[in-house]
Amino acid sequence: MAKLANRAKMTISSTGTGNITLASAVAGYQSFLDAGVSDNDVVRYIIEDNSGADWEIGTASVSNNSTVLVRTVEESSAANNAALNLTSSATVFIGVTARDLDNAVPIFTTTPPTALELQNDGSTAVTLNAKAYDESGIPVQYSWDAWATGGTTIYDESALPPQFASAPSINQSTGVYSLVGSSNSSNAGSVNFRVKASDGVKVATANTSLVLSFGLSNCYGFRMTQTSGSSLFIMYYMLLDGNGANMWDDASFLADCTFSNHTYSGQTPITYTNADNSFAPAYMKAQQTQLFGTTMADPNSYKIKTVADQSQSAVGDVTWTTPRSISAIVLSGAHPNGSSYWQNGDIRPYIGGNATSNIVAAGTYTSTSSPPLSSSTASGFTGALYKFIDFTA
Repeated sequence: MAKLANRAKMTISSTGTGNITLASAVAGYQSFLDAGVSDNDVVRYIIEDNSGADWEIGTASVSNNSTVLVRTVEESSAANNAALNLTSSATVFIGVTARDLDNAVPIFTTTPPTALELQNDGSTAVTLNAKAYDESGIPVQYSWDAWATGGTTIYDESALPPQFASAPSINQSTGVYSLVGSSNSSNAGSVNFRVKASDGVKVATANTSLVLSFGLSNCYGFRMTQTSGSSLFIMYYMLLDGNGANMWDDASFLADCTFSNHTYSGQTPITYTNADNSFAPAYMKAQQTQLFGTTMADPNSYKIKTVADQSQSAVGDVTWTTPRSISAIVLSGAHPNGSSYWQNGDIRPYIGGNATSNIVAAGTYTSTSSPPLSSSTASGFTGALYKFIDFTA
């Protein structure tokens, strides 16, 4: 490969089609010598003449204290790519051309996503597009490997990560990977998946975090409708992700959410402390721990969301733009004085999108009743005041 140098551009003192004698650096640039070019170096040169109307690209051997270029023309604006008949207005500089990139790695035309959620039924594939091309036209071959964060095992076709039900299939023409997640809930978790695009010499790579979780998949939000209550129509709710963690503790998730009719606290979940053991917070804590074995991210405080409405029918929506897996939604309609604000209503998810047409029919997640709510089984919290939907059941 020809030698390259930064910001080396000079005028010339010679004319014609022969060797080039360099004169002085163009204003704002360096001489070849100052840029680190030495005698016997071979450089990639580019010539512009006649205000850029004429041009020439090639390699040149450098001599005479980096002031003489013995040029070998590769292409030019002259007929048959001949050497230009240079005028005294020509300039020559060192640059990178397509030929210098012949050994560059393939380039992804579609950047693989940074994260992708696997389906958990053991049969449905999700696709990852990693199309790449090679500038010299050499066919690209695709492969992959994977590893767990902090782990020491490198997974491949012969040793699959536990999150996979089968080896990924790859369309070698399109660069599309088809990935099937495991149906075994004990395999839940994430794995770093690295796609590889090779031209036989150089390999381009891109990493995607694949997540396998269990619960309600492809969820874009919930609509909560309260049809009767003691007085004020109010409900507290907490969303648990596919691993049973409180989603309000995830700042990126919260930033992705849009709330409507959450008139009591607007866009911000309320933070409670361990001292709040009289009503909703204590129930949320007990339910999360008993059902999923998880606790709040901060042992001294955690967040729940409030929906409130003075009317005779309260409807609250929370939607987001990135699909998520939800293990449970936990609901409390209790007041510190022990009265029940929540009596009847339903909670229905948005599946496949966040338009109202994506709200599922009432009763979809229960075989016995509508709305799809279950009574609490958390110790010390029973009855109409507390509800949950366990999507992993």
